[in-house]
Amino acid sequence: MNKRMNELVALLNRYAAEYYTSDNPSVSDSEYDRLYRELVELETAIQIKC
Repeated sequence: MNKRMNELVALLNRYAAEYYTSDNPSVSDSEYDRLYRELVELETAIQIKC
């Protein structure tokens, strides 16, 4: 689970930089949102286990 979370954070950071800094996004807003929701769900699952 942590591996996937790290992957998602790296991807989302890259996509955010492409969008905000380069003004050249490589993914759609809906794909970014889907990945972000996946990360939030994983983080929530970890918090519930603790």
